[in-house]
Amino acid sequence: MHSTATFASLWMVTAFLQMAQTPGPTRFTHTDQIAAYASASVGLAQAEKICPGYRPNQANMLALRAWMEIKDGDKLELSRQLAAAQRKMTAQIKTGGAASWCSSIVGLFGPQGTLARGLLDAD
Repeated sequence: MHSTATFASLWMVTAFLQMAQTPGPTRFTHTDQIAAYASASVGLAQAEKICPGYRPNQANMLALRAWMEIKDGDKLELSRQLAAAQRKMTAQIKTGGAASWCSSIVGLFGPQGTLARGLLDAD
C-alpha cells in the first residue's frame, strides 16, 4: 500500500492539522494552504468516483476550507492548484492502480482515517 507516499502532495494537510494542535508561528504560505485544500478536494472527488462505498463529507470539507482561509479572491490560484492536483492524482491512480489508491485515500481520509478523519464517509 502506498499510503502517504501516494499522497505526497497532501503532506501539507498533515502539517496544517498538526499545527492546529501546536502553538507557534505559521510556517506555510497562503498558496501552500490553497495547494493542500486543492489536493484534498481532488482526492475526495476521485474517491467518490472510483472507491465503492465512499463519498466526501461536505460539511467537513467546508470546515477545512474555512480553516485554511480559502476565500472567493483565491479562485484563480485555487483553479490552478486544482488542475495541478488533478494531473498528479490521475498519474498516481494510473501508476498504482485504483484499488491501491482507494485503500490509501480511505486510510487517510475515511471514517477511521489517520490524516484527516471524516473527510470521506462510508455510504
